[in-house]
Amino acid sequence: MEISHRFKNNILILSLSGDIDEDEVGSIIKKVSAFAEKARGIVVDLKDIRHLDSIGIGIMALMYGEAEKLRKKLIICNSSEIVFETLILSGIDKLISICSTLEEALDDFKQASVKRGLQITHRIENDVHIVSIGGELVQETTNEFRGYLDTFLDNEHFKGIILNLKNTSQVNSAGLGNIIAAQKKLQKTNKHLNICCLNKNISRIFSIGLLTEVISIYPDEAEALSSFED
Repeated sequence: MEISHRFKNNILILSLSGDIDEDEVGSIIKKVSAFAEKARGIVVDLKDIRHLDSIGIGIMALMYGEAEKLRKKLIICNSSEIVFETLILSGIDKLISICSTLEEALDDFKQASVKRGLQITHRIENDVHIVSIGGELVQETTNEFRGYLDTFLDNEHFKGIILNLKNTSQVNSAGLGNIIAAQKKLQKTNKHLNICCLNKNISRIFSIGLLTEVISIYPDEAEALSSFED
């Protein structure tokens, strides 16, 4: 496997290509450590990786561990559909942020101070709770998300909930679990949970997690809201 590297805005960009060989793992991690020491963060570009097996997943985990030692954030980007699915099914997204493009990954560092925790805004329109989520819906923030919804989930006097994920930068399996739990709680009282405004990356995660088969997803708030009038 070949590794090329460059820096942009003091972010180390590692581009991987070729087949990942188990014998190369040690040298790969050493290179990551050497390149990353003076960087503000690390982006691993998988554009030229077409297949990822258990060794590849192991390397991603080792890269994450090395980044943690250096107190650097690590982001994966530009994975193909097959590689992306492998990453999600492996659970590596619980540790490492995954972005669709290099531009999104670099932008993630610009917004890092804003995206710690959740930013939740909430309004009621036509007896529907519209909850907009900003930031990362991951293991560390699911208690905050669940606690917020619990403040009105038991109230009988509303039609349902719309989750607007336009400004949500990441959702992992823990976040998906909390969304499903909220939906099941609503179903017990014949209410619905609709989701709108997914970006490309989160839409892929929803598809892999099969949420698209059990929760209604709309391109925008207006369509999600009009569904409650049918």
